[in-house]
Amino acid sequence: MRFGKTTPILRIFDESKAVEFYVDFLGFKVDWQHRFEANFPLYLQVSGANACCTCPNTTATPRRVRPCGSRPMNWKPSSSN
Repeated sequence: MRFGKTTPILRIFDESKAVEFYVDFLGFKVDWQHRFEANFPLYLQVSGANACCTCPNTTATPRRVRPCGSRPMNWKPSSSN
């Protein structure tokens, strides 16, 4: 049996602090960010140093782990990407 890369889902509580930590401190890049509606929680994926993680700002986290680089269902590009 062979496994691919695992993408952990790490909940964030403060969007600006999460970006400050992952991007500014660790040097990761934002792969994508998405909100289903204007006032809905942010879903964010960051990667760097041969690792990536999905960071939802919600308690309703996805129940499955996605391959690094995949996007949420019904994802549409937005001007904030």
